[in-house]
Amino acid sequence: ARAFQPGRSMPTATLTIAGTGLRPHGQLTPEARHAIENADCVFYAVADQLSEDLIRGINPKAKSFGFYIADKPRVETYKAWVDNIMAALLAGEDVCAIFYGHPALLTYSSHVAAEAARAEGMSVRWLPGISCLDCMFSDLGVEPAWVGLQCFEATEFLIHRRKWDCANSLILFQIACIGQRVYIHDVARRGLKVLTEVLEEAYGPDQEVVVYEAAIHWLLQPVIDRMPLRDLADARISHVSTLYIPPARDIEFDPEMAARIGWSA
Repeated sequence: ARAFQPGRSMPTATLTIAGTGLRPHGQLTPEARHAIENADCVFYAVADQLSEDLIRGINPKAKSFGFYIADKPRVETYKAWVDNIMAALLAGEDVCAIFYGHPALLTYSSHVAAEAARAEGMSVRWLPGISCLDCMFSDLGVEPAWVGLQCFEATEFLIHRRKWDCANSLILFQIACIGQRVYIHDVARRGLKVLTEVLEEAYGPDQEVVVYEAAIHWLLQPVIDRMPLRDLADARISHVSTLYIPPARDIEFDPEMAARIGWSA
């Protein structure tokens, strides 16, 4: 982003970053709708035509960020989105950038744009949206505060040798594009095979795992495919598939700590 020159008046433009939820027609919040309606400039990145029509119906000036181009590094696409946001803000326009799902989850551009806008002295606010995690908790009946929760992007999980506790649940995002720097329609089977091998070292091949996809319309059902870990490498998945692994062993109980906090046996 361009730095302000000494003596230049501070900007008054505001950046609002909002989420549509997974099913925008039912999950777009009144707060997000109000932000879209009243912004000078609206950019959006959504997954389907119905969502696009909904946003443009609220604010006819809304513009799509544009989507991935085959064989183009995804990070270049994301940086272009940030450039669009910053150009409008620096022109003095209040901007609403709206993203599919939750705007802070697996959304690189939203975080970079927020940082750039704040560096220019602009006001930034975030409006949450229902994410695939929220839908998963409901569809699988998971209580994350009881079973424990560990979440990682799948490629990041592998290349940084993340440590995790098999007594807690494990969630891995973007398992279809492990190791991919560019947008490719096909599933990255090589990466999925490596992930399966790494997980088998900790859980064994018989551990039950769940390939999950949230329903994108209230008339549809979520994808909940349960299978032994050994079958994951060849499982039918898509670019919106998330992997859920339930706890593989009981959590430890510490009687000394229980006594310290006054927990009665």
